[in-house]
Amino acid sequence: MGTSALDLATIIKAFLVLEQEKFFPAQMWEAINPSQVEVFELLATRRDEVAKLRDLVGSAKSHPDFSISVISVLDKTVRWLDGKAQQKTIKRENKNYPGFKLKKGCSVYTVEGFEDSPLLEIVTKNGDRLCLMMHTDQLAGMELVKTVFDVLKAKRKFHLEYEMSVEASIPCVNFDLRPDISFLVGAFASKDGNNWTISKADQRFRFRMNEEGARALVETSMMILGCCIERNPRKKKIVIDQPFIGWFMQSDCDFPMAVFYADVDSWKDSGKLENL
Repeated sequence: MGTSALDLATIIKAFLVLEQEKFFPAQMWEAINPSQVEVFELLATRRDEVAKLRDLVGSAKSHPDFSISVISVLDKTVRWLDGKAQQKTIKRENKNYPGFKLKKGCSVYTVEGFEDSPLLEIVTKNGDRLCLMMHTDQLAGMELVKTVFDVLKAKRKFHLEYEMSVEASIPCVNFDLRPDISFLVGAFASKDGNNWTISKADQRFRFRMNEEGARALVETSMMILGCCIERNPRKKKIVIDQPFIGWFMQSDCDFPMAVFYADVDSWKDSGKLENL
């Protein structure tokens, strides 16, 4: 299956924009499948957290053909405390991948229920965090995002096999994906005697991580149509040499942004973050 990604922050932002622009109150939407139910539950319970996200914007407009378009964009960039990190080769199954080594801001945790998946949390220059958790079971779609929410809800503590602050070797990552968010199609809202239905939903998810930092650029768009109706010595270093789940965390908010699963197909030189 390879690398996958899905961002719910931009999806929820799109519904909040529709509400802010006086099109549809958030609670008006009706779900027709389990994935929509999960999205609308998050919209109801986590909307205030999404509203706090600084790097997230959106807009909506109506069209003469009795339709409404909405777009939301997440442009999240973090820079390492190290400045420009040292380049480092990551070895996996007799293959070499480009990577880098961080010496500052890195801590390793063990998460209840995910004891075989060390969680690396990286504090960046602006105080925001990038989280990377090695996980060899391939995940995609809502299953991927739900796994991250499970991680965030679970108890965690410093990993006993690692020192409190570690040196981290991490592969460079570069991908440009179009996650399938067609599960949103068919959700509907009724207003002023008319039914409005999501007829199209698209997402583009670009991500780049290298010795400079990491940047995620996610664009979500929807079209809504109206109609009638015994302990070993603690380790000093961690090497991310397995496929991993990643996500961004704003310093004052616990809503995960730009969730991705980076398999080795995306481990490659990524160029400058500005050119994403």
